[in-house]
Order: sequence, then C-alpha cells, then structure tokens
Amino acid sequence: MTAISSLLLSIQFWLQLGGGLFLLWLGSRSLLAKNTRMTTPSPVIKTNYATAFTSTLLLTLANPATVLLFFAVFAGLGIGQSLGGSSTALQLVFGIFLGSSAWWLILCLLAGRLRGHLNDARMRVIHLLTAGSLLLLGLCSLWQAIQAKLL
Repeated sequence: MTAISSLLLSIQFWLQLGGGLFLLWLGSRSLLAKNTRMTTPSPVIKTNYATAFTSTLLLTLANPATVLLFFAVFAGLGIGQSLGGSSTALQLVFGIFLGSSAWWLILCLLAGRLRGHLNDARMRVIHLLTAGSLLLLGLCSLWQAIQAKLL
C-alpha cells in the first residue's frame, strides 16, 4: 500500500491535470449535447433484490478506481501499520459500505418520488446544472494542479 500511495503522490500533478481536463471535456460535451425528449418509460423488468445487490456489489468491486481509492485511503491513514491493523481496516470498509448503501438508498427513494414531477424543461435545468458542475469541478482540479506545480 505504501508503494502504491507513493506512486500516486509522485504523479499527483498529472492525475489532477488529466482528471481536470477529462471533467472539462465531459462537462462541455454534456453542455453541447442535443436535448432529448422524455419518452414513455420502458417496462420494468422484475428481478430478485439479492441478485441485483450482488451484481452491483461485484461490479463496484471490479472497478479499478474503487480498489485504488481503498489502497490510497488505507495507506494515507496508515492502516495496517500503527492504527490497529486489520480490525481498523474492516471497520473502515464496513463504514464506507454502510455510508454508500445509505447514499444510494436515499438517491433511489428520491428519484422514485420525484420521477412523476419531471418534464422536459426541468430535465433541461438538471442537465445544465450537471454540466456546469462538471465544468466547475474540472476548473478546480486544474487550478489545484497549477497551484501545486507553482508552489
């Protein structure tokens, strides 16, 4: 974990620069995208909750960014060295799991409740806010990279 953390810190400028440019590209592409009309929702496919949960969990764990994030957090907090070893790491993972689960539950409940209130105009506002947020985050990332390089 220390080696990975050192590697990430050594290329932090390039990660921030690349990430900032990617966010700017994504935000500008989203801003310039053609507006799509809301259509009648497609029929819902019934699925088992356990199957849906398991497939989503495995998909998340297969994401390299998730694995690198855990390595970086563990290395940054010194878990496995002086903070209590594997029990502390397990508590951290469980806490992240509970927080992520609660976040997605809240998002899904809100989306289900607000779905009937969305129309084309409101979707356009959401679309513009999202694109603007991506552009702002990209600029912030670039600004931090430039500041770190200059200082």
